Amino acid sequence: MHIVLADTTAVTSTDYLLEHITGLIRESGASVFDVTGGNPNVSLEVGVAHALPADFLLALYTRRPRSQRDAEQALQRKGEVKPIISDLQGRNRIEYKTYNALKKQLLTRYLDRLPYMKK
Repeated sequence: MHIVLADTTAVTSTDYLLEHITGLIRESGASVFDVTGGNPNVSLEVGVAHALPADFLLALYTRRPRSQRDAEQALQRKGEVKPIISDLQGRNRIEYKTYNALKKQLLTRYLDRLPYMKK
């Protein structure tokens, strides 16, 4: 088992991009979509996974800046902080503050329950 990051920087055509993402989702055992920031592309990818149907999980980064100054700097770096897309708000999701916490939740809430992970 290995993780495949959907790197799309080399894809030049938008039609091919959708085919590429769809192929990655179709061929995977499961997909994890990070819905932090309300990215419409991620919403489309979740829709593709839902329509196939493919097994997937949503992840949401929930760490807040430590101070008002940190919050202002984060806004300047990233622009406006956007919420999760409304159509995905009611879905079960993993909320994480660090990547180690995300990994731990993926292992305990999902991967350990897959039939091919049992010995």
